[in-house]
Amino acid sequence: MGHKNREIEVKLLVNDIKTLSSVACQIEKVWHAMDKHSEADASEDYDNEILVGNASDFYWNAPKGCNADFGRLRKRSGGGAQLTIKSTDRGDNVNRVEVDVDVDDHGQAYEFMTGLLGEPTAKVTKKYSVFFLENQHTNISVYQIRGDDRVFVEVEAKTLKRVIQILNTVIDSTNYEYSWIKSSVYQMFVQKKQMVVKSVNDFLLKGSNQ
Repeated sequence: MGHKNREIEVKLLVNDIKTLSSVACQIEKVWHAMDKHSEADASEDYDNEILVGNASDFYWNAPKGCNADFGRLRKRSGGGAQLTIKSTDRGDNVNRVEVDVDVDDHGQAYEFMTGLLGEPTAKVTKKYSVFFLENQHTNISVYQIRGDDRVFVEVEAKTLKRVIQILNTVIDSTNYEYSWIKSSVYQMFVQKKQMVVKSVNDFLLKGSNQ
């Protein structure tokens, strides 16, 4: 979820691991051990929580001349839906534009999008576990795309500094080897582009220089 219309996150591939549940179990242990209140914003009344589910996102390519890369419709847990546009305006997917609009009726939102842009370009189904920290914008998510055996971990926060803090905790507290994935879900599973893989150290170096 974008904070002030921006998304700041890093995507990791869990190398040589194909089982979502085993990774989610390890991340949950890390999550329980983390101090989820030291970074909390006193102005936000937010309870730390875990969301587990299996849901489909519909994607539309943005029309030419738009600032957006794509549009997405996501059914929200607990009811309703969310319309999202994202735009890569700073060279990569670490810090990009994300504009979200919550709607009450998923079916009506789907009719709106198909009426405006035609049938979806793709439907991407994701099995996931999301571990929220001090607010709804700060979380660790573990997911697997249907039809693909790779397991991904994403760390999202309001600031790059906080992303790096959480990332270091995840790396230090689990026994996995990770790679930094510079590609987005849209690029890999909608546009079918080859995944761009870099060293996690490259991300940490990039972040420390910003």
